[in-house]
Amino acid sequence: MVVEKLITRAKNARARQAGDADTVHDRREVSRLIKDRAVVSDLFSTIAEKVADRPGGYTRIVKLGQRKGDGAELAVIELVDFNTGQEQKEKAAAAKKEKQGSKPKKSEKSASQAKGETTAEKKEKAAMKKKDSSQELEKKEPR
Repeated sequence: MVVEKLITRAKNARARQAGDADTVHDRREVSRLIKDRAVVSDLFSTIAEKVADRPGGYTRIVKLGQRKGDGAELAVIELVDFNTGQEQKEKAAAAKKEKQGSKPKKSEKSASQAKGETTAEKKEKAAMKKKDSSQELEKKEPR
């Protein structure tokens, strides 16, 4: 609620004339809560310009769940018109899909499946190898 009110104040100040005394008052009121001058100037220039035609609802709250350590609820507040993070994620996902589409697909069957061996045959082969190796050890070292 606080952020919405600050953005509305910046938007209304932008709609008025730049030299008006009320715009200075609006900047000072916003500066009471936001101490960084660069953020305040960004709010009154970039953000207020972008939301000038929007009647409200400037922010979106995305709940992230609970923090492991103390169980506190986590959330991210983002500006609706500034979804650059989502655009970057979409671009990365599209690039990843293009890469996967150009690579040749590996066959899903392994070499033993390509020969037509079943699991029973594989177990039998493994048992035979084990038996052969134990017989060789007995021949080499008599007890």
